[in-house]
Amino acid sequence: TGLADLDHSLGGGLRTGDLYTLGSELGMGRTAMLHNFINAAFDQDMPTLLLSAGLSSTGHMGRLLCQRAGVGSHLLSKGTLTGDQLDAYVSHVRHMAQKKSLFKLGDAHFLREQEVEKACEDFFTAPSGLLVIDGLEGLKIDHYIGANGYAPWAMKLEKLARSLGIAVVVSVELTGNIGARPCKVPRIS
Repeated sequence: TGLADLDHSLGGGLRTGDLYTLGSELGMGRTAMLHNFINAAFDQDMPTLLLSAGLSSTGHMGRLLCQRAGVGSHLLSKGTLTGDQLDAYVSHVRHMAQKKSLFKLGDAHFLREQEVEKACEDFFTAPSGLLVIDGLEGLKIDHYIGANGYAPWAMKLEKLARSLGIAVVVSVELTGNIGARPCKVPRIS
């Protein structure tokens, strides 16, 4: 995951064949955490597919590169990078371009299960990889995970993870009684 404490809690990081759900309220850092996972996978030469219904692929790429370069994305968007920061950013652009076959972004405002399966089958040519689904508009936690366990959407993603031998991480906005919880930071299950 790129986060030592979380890797330890998960017994070594994200495992292929497993589905992970990351949930929090809007604006609590889910996307930033996903970018940690993506950058860690990239550093391990692990094929990574990011499907996003929220932030555009350009927005994700800008943030990923800023995170890799140690530069705040707000500086990039304002055009106020220093010379050293710009050099670091450009260096990471070149590095990612050299490994472009390992990483793919897709804008998908209305993800359908069949589209996700097709994108994965086209991209992942061998076991081992990471599928990240970020910002599914309209897919609230109640629709994703039912009271008696996984709803059909989650079950299909779990089956996909196992059949392709990839780890799947889904970002979902929490609803309901989150305000009653004392800790409102992102959670992973």
